[in-house]
Amino acid sequence: NLLGAFYYCENPALPLEKTRVLINMDMVADSGDHLATEATENALPYLEQFKAANADGQFAPFDMVLQDFSDNSDHYAFGLKGVPSLYFSTEGDYYQHYHTPRDTHQNTTLENFERLFSMIVKVVR
Repeated sequence: NLLGAFYYCENPALPLEKTRVLINMDMVADSGDHLATEATENALPYLEQFKAANADGQFAPFDMVLQDFSDNSDHYAFGLKGVPSLYFSTEGDYYQHYHTPRDTHQNTTLENFERLFSMIVKVVR
């Protein structure tokens, strides 16, 4: 229910205005070939940087699909507070196991996580 994210936004360890951008990688240990993204309006320039970083397909197979900003993960609480917020998620062979008793390490793959993490490192640097 995003309780931790809402609590943090009301009691931040650092002032939220010092947060340049929140990047939320949620449910990315899957094999999907597209990357569902959500972004607050003030985070769209950051999303463009991610698209540019992957323009040559270095981090393929990501086809970045922008969806409406919603309350489906922790980025939502930060976005409501004005923090530029990005959300990344992917659906693939293991999606059916998320949030079930079968949501175990054996029912994940790190392939897309590693690609996404590498892309984030490239953009941040």
